[in-house]
Amino acid sequence: MNYIYDILLNFKDDYIDFYDWNKSDNIIHVRKIPIIKIKTEDLMNIRNNKVKFSNALKEKIKDKTEIYTSTGIKKLPYALLISDENKVIGINILKSNNKKSSILLDEEQDILEDVIEQEIEAIDYKNILNKEYSELKTRTEKEEDDFIRKELNKIKNDKEKLKYLYLECFNVKEKDINKIYIDLLSISDKNKKNTLVNFFKLKNV
Repeated sequence: MNYIYDILLNFKDDYIDFYDWNKSDNIIHVRKIPIIKIKTEDLMNIRNNKVKFSNALKEKIKDKTEIYTSTGIKKLPYALLISDENKVIGINILKSNNKKSSILLDEEQDILEDVIEQEIEAIDYKNILNKEYSELKTRTEKEEDDFIRKELNKIKNDKEKLKYLYLECFNVKEKDINKIYIDLLSISDKNKKNTLVNFFKLKNV
C-alpha cells in the first residue's frame, strides 16, 4: 500500500473545493495517509453520493492514517485518499456518514505524479443515496440552497405563507401548492433567492 505524507485535509459531509475552505473549518495536518488508485467512475460516484464502504476496505486501511494534533500524533481509524490520476479526494469513513475532503492544488499535483506509477485497484462500496452535485456552485451557494430547502420543508403545510412567498418572488398569485413548492425550491435567480433567505431569517429571529 502506498502512502502520502504531510498534507492538509478539510473533511466535510459534502465535497468542497479547496478554494471554498474557510478559516473556521477544522483543517487537519496529516502526517501519513494511504492512497488507492481507482477508476474515474468510482471516484466520481464516491465524491458525489453517499456510499457505504465494505468492512474489508476498512480493515485494510485501519489505523494507517496519522495526523498532527496539539498534543502529539493521533490516528484516524478509517481514512484514505482515492485518486484516478486526475483528481485526489480524502475520505474519512465514519459510522453515520463518510466525510470528504479536497486537496490543496499544489499538494494534489505532487500526489498525482506519484499516482501514475500505481495500479488501479477495485474498491468495494455500495450506493446509499444519490445526491445532487454541481461544480458550478460555490460553497456559499450550496449552503444557501440547503438553508432554503430546510426552511421550505418547515412551512410546506402552511399554504398562506407559501402563497405569500410565491407572490413576493414571482409577482403571481398561484393556487397550486405543489407548483408553488417546486418553483420556490428550484429558484436560481439571485434576487428571488435573497427574498426567500431574508424572509426565513426574519422569521427565525
